[in-house]
Amino acid sequence: MSDQPTYLDEILAAKRSELSSGRSENASLRQIEAELAGAPDPLDLWAALATGSKPRAIAEFKRRSPSEGLLRENADPRHISTLYVDAGAAAISVLTDRHFDGSFEDLRAVRAAVSVPVLCKDFIISRQQIVQARREGADAILLIVAALEPPHLRDLLNFAYDIGLQVLAEAHGDHEIERAMAAGAKIIGLNSRDLQTFEVDLDRVIRHRPDVPSGFLYVGESGIASRQDVSRLRAAGVDAVLVGSVLMKAEDPGAKLAELLAV
Repeated sequence: MSDQPTYLDEILAAKRSELSSGRSENASLRQIEAELAGAPDPLDLWAALATGSKPRAIAEFKRRSPSEGLLRENADPRHISTLYVDAGAAAISVLTDRHFDGSFEDLRAVRAAVSVPVLCKDFIISRQQIVQARREGADAILLIVAALEPPHLRDLLNFAYDIGLQVLAEAHGDHEIERAMAAGAKIIGLNSRDLQTFEVDLDRVIRHRPDVPSGFLYVGESGIASRQDVSRLRAAGVDAVLVGSVLMKAEDPGAKLAELLAV
């Protein structure tokens, strides 16, 4: 593997810089629970993905992709997320990182518009980010296994659970799947995109399906662009798919999602 920094490395470096001047990580769980006392109870992502015909869809709102640039001019998160739910989305993922032109304003807008679970998709490396996601209305967060050493991954997973959030743990291979499960993750995502080359290979999702036992949920991420792609993942026993770019670029994102999910 190349020693060149990946796009993930660059984003994590920027994130660490942003957080260095932020809130202390030393607040007690009791203090945090008091701060969140007025927030609504999070919705159940597990139940949303575990019930109904498979694969369930996590439809993503994102404005930009590092590999494709701007995906949609003047995208309206309320309108698009409503289209997604009407088309059968079990949950909505919202990119909140600035490298994707995302923000918590987008997440708040989606939370106000839909009644399905909302996943905060960001490059999370600290407890303070998890607290903010919960405060802004997220029901679940993404943790990227490649971004976190095993003890840190376990700490953030347990902290998220402690404040009522569920976690989608994103892996890129069998070793990261094992790390995610060992840390306590119950919803495992396999990203088919190579972090070095950005190339997408859906066969990775299919190949690693047997690595995730029953009792966990398995989510295929990235590169899902056609009804045939979804059919292949359905045949492989994938529980859910996370789909974003192809929907955001479509003239009608809801119609495109319905097309992908048609049996």
